[in-house]
Formats: sequence, structure tokens, C-alpha cells
Amino acid sequence: MLSTACKKDKNIDCNSFDCLDDPPIGLVISKIVVVNYPEFVDGRNLWDSNTDADVYIDIAVDNTILLSTGYIEDAFPTSSHVFENDFPFLLEEMTTDYEIDLYDYDESSDDDWIGGFFFRPADYATGNFPRVITLNGTENQIDLELYVSWIF
Repeated sequence: MLSTACKKDKNIDCNSFDCLDDPPIGLVISKIVVVNYPEFVDGRNLWDSNTDADVYIDIAVDNTILLSTGYIEDAFPTSSHVFENDFPFLLEEMTTDYEIDLYDYDESSDDDWIGGFFFRPADYATGNFPRVITLNGTENQIDLELYVSWIF
């Protein structure tokens, strides 16, 4: 049973993870869709010399990579790209700040960081428990969709 009533006073509505009577204990990501990323590395040059970026995703905590997906070659920036092969992936700590980063894989040089997000599952567990969490970056121009299920 899901409840959005505050633990301290059952008559007060609460939209905080800390107020939930039965908060989730984990979050499973079943896939991540890259909806959009910036076309140019510096405003004028493509990520790779003559092609679009070869994109992949890392999920990390405190600079420790927990998951690194395979890459999608020549991923057109405004087309959706689905990452499913390395999933499902369990996030066991609801109040941890996970970093979800998008990179351009480069065979002959260091990979390019395209952008990313800090993601704290508890911020999205306020009683509504969405099945799709959308991360939109106004500064980094990246849009991701996380397809999730909540563990209680």
C-alpha cells in the first residue's frame, strides 16, 4: 500500500521521501533512453571527426563506476537511442546521489564526456512512483528517460 501521509501527523499531506509510511528500499532501472544530446562538441565540430558520437552511459557513485554500458555507434543526436543490454540495474541506496553520464567512445583517444546528471532516487519517490523518470538538462542539452520499477 502506498501512502503519502506524513508519519508524524496522519492528517498532513507530505511530499517527501522521509514522510512515507512504507518507502521503497530500491529502484531497478530496466532501460535508459537517450532522447537528445548536443550535436556539436564545441558548438561547431561533431563529436567524432566526420560522424556522430558513439554514445555510452556510465552510472557511478563518488567517482566509482558501477555500470558502463556498451556503446551505440554513430548515434544521431536528435534520435532516441535505447540502452537495454546492460539492464536491469539495481540502485540499492535511495538517498545516494548517483551520477549518470553520457560519453562519446573514442578508440584512439580519451573518451569525451558529453554531459550528465546527479540522480537521487528518493527525490522521485514522493508517493507518485513514476515508471518513467525524465531527466532534462537545460545546461548540458541532454534528455534521458529512465524506465524503472520500485522495490518495497
